[in-house]
Amino acid sequence: MTFLKSNLEKQILQIPEKVQWCKRCVISNQRPRIVFDEEGICSACRVKEYKDRIDWNKREWELNQLLDQHRRTDGSWDVIVPSSGGKDSGFVAHKLKYEYGMNPLLVT
Repeated sequence: MTFLKSNLEKQILQIPEKVQWCKRCVISNQRPRIVFDEEGICSACRVKEYKDRIDWNKREWELNQLLDQHRRTDGSWDVIVPSSGGKDSGFVAHKLKYEYGMNPLLVT
């Protein structure tokens, strides 16, 4: 409880006095970790711009090329997936196994 209280107090103390709004999505500078550039656009909007420029089909093709280089035909493990037992590592292992046909070894 002390950690939560001190973390909340820290966030409250760091709230800017002057509220600034993103010119695109109207998120404010009162949200933690949001940064604005010189044009008044927030970092979340800039990340979205960057991701919109990615050719996702090309990226998947490159991933398939990489996976093909490491795919084994003797039933051995193809890839090692670090696993914490959480959702993310489970999701990655599932995708590798059932969408990409790899044989992943999960390690903790």
